[in-house]
Amino acid sequence: MTRPVFDDLFSNRAPSKKVEAWRWRARTTSLLLVVLMVGIWLGVLMDPMVGPFAWFGTLAIGLTLGILLMAIGLSWLGFGLFALGDWVVAWGRRTMRGPDNGKGGGVDGER
Repeated sequence: MTRPVFDDLFSNRAPSKKVEAWRWRARTTSLLLVVLMVGIWLGVLMDPMVGPFAWFGTLAIGLTLGILLMAIGLSWLGFGLFALGDWVVAWGRRTMRGPDNGKGGGVDGER
């Protein structure tokens, strides 16, 4: 099986016959593997002896990933709020006037 030239894949021209044949074979192979994996897992999950353990394992992995994603989301929220607060404080310090009626002020006598 020969691999296509990738210039053909990303050009504005119509793809060549070799590229189309390679895409069709890759799509068919991928679809066959997906159908096979779904069939195997359905057989495992429906088995009366192994099925409950498989369902429990799937549930445990799903809950673990859910908790992990929730923790990641909370950390992003905290980081964003910290950055926003830092920006607000910096803006306030830049626009603050000093005790000498606007001749200076700011951070460390800037302006």
